Amino acid sequence: ILPFEVEFFEGKNGYPIHYVGNPTVDEVTAFLASSSETFDDFVRANGLSAKPVIALLAGSRKQEIKDNLPDMLRAAASFPDYQLVLAGAPGISPEYYKRYVGGVDVKIIFNKTFPLLRQAEAALVTSGTATLETALFRVPQAVCYHTPIGKVIAFLKRHILKVKYISLVNLIANREVVKELVADTMTVEQVRSELNRKSSRFKTASLACAAVSGGIWFFNNSKDYEVAVAGTSVIFGAAAVILYASSLRYEWLAGKYLKMSASPGGLSASITF
Repeated sequence: ILPFEVEFFEGKNGYPIHYVGNPTVDEVTAFLASSSETFDDFVRANGLSAKPVIALLAGSRKQEIKDNLPDMLRAAASFPDYQLVLAGAPGISPEYYKRYVGGVDVKIIFNKTFPLLRQAEAALVTSGTATLETALFRVPQAVCYHTPIGKVIAFLKRHILKVKYISLVNLIANREVVKELVADTMTVEQVRSELNRKSSRFKTASLACAAVSGGIWFFNNSKDYEVAVAGTSVIFGAAAVILYASSLRYEWLAGKYLKMSASPGGLSASITF
């Protein structure tokens, strides 16, 4: 179910196999096709506020939760303009989570990981399948994984281990698509810094979307075609500069917030935040 497995099984061990893709892709695609829940529906159903959501996916095993959740919460709690929502893992009781929540204002919801990711603006995710799920929902994420002997693991990772990444997203892409905070880099300060960067990118996306929306209005309402084309080009160019100046790819913006279409009547767009 992973592309690099073909070389391992066939190339190194001589086993004939077929790469069929990852079933997580089908699961997320099916969910998106069947669900029409809006942000308002989601927060109302789960007793949340109207603030944008930072999703916390702290793993499915008790040791993972114990090692990662406290620092994830301390980092995320530094963003009062967002609400924190923790995805409860199957088999883990609410009482167990409460041991590590402390005084942080966080809502725990169970059996709703996909609905949560669909509505989240950013996520802190413990390494595992959840990193791939989060990426498929196009949610900016930081991968977090605490280890008891962080400096030793970091040394081994740099000098001995051949695998460059730990998250499925980066392993599949064979490059750093999402930030990995592992071993000695998994600290409250590092997580907070990465969340702050993603928060800034969301604000940049909002500005760029507004520019694109203005460009579409200008094009559709201008009586002079040449002026409309020239003016829209300038506005779209400004949006592109904003995006690339912040290292925010247009493809991510379009997939996450902006849906554009063209018809004989002009351009149209649907923008949701």
